Amino acid sequence: MNKQIRLNGRDSRSVVCGSRYAVLPNISVEYMYRDASNYKRYEIVNFSNPQKIGIAEIRKQINDVLSGLMLFPEQPIFRPEWVGLPTAFLFEMPGYQRNDDDHDWHELIAVEETDDSSTVGVTSNISDFIELLRKTHSTIAKK
Repeated sequence: MNKQIRLNGRDSRSVVCGSRYAVLPNISVEYMYRDASNYKRYEIVNFSNPQKIGIAEIRKQINDVLSGLMLFPEQPIFRPEWVGLPTAFLFEMPGYQRNDDDHDWHELIAVEETDDSSTVGVTSNISDFIELLRKTHSTIAKK
């Protein structure tokens, strides 16, 4: 049985407005590609969160979908191209070559609130991302 995914265990980043806390409007998802030689390349995408889903619930939903896909304990993996996100492959950069022991999986590093604008288009939001993960990865995760 897999452990609960912490997704870096970072706390929600809220901003103080006077004496109240305000939930930041968007969600940042950070992931990386690690090649067979342990070289890494990172990618960050931001999603809108019009449903105002709490960060703990978002992390739980992602954990539920990817809990069967782990590269390391508590480190979920996924294929960003399957959900319309850019890859972070090193072998796509000049000067790098793909080796036989390289793979196609990316590690999910962090899911946080942000006030940065959505980078994945005005029609895509965090709920769409989670649903796409479910549709494209849940069958693999259950094997």
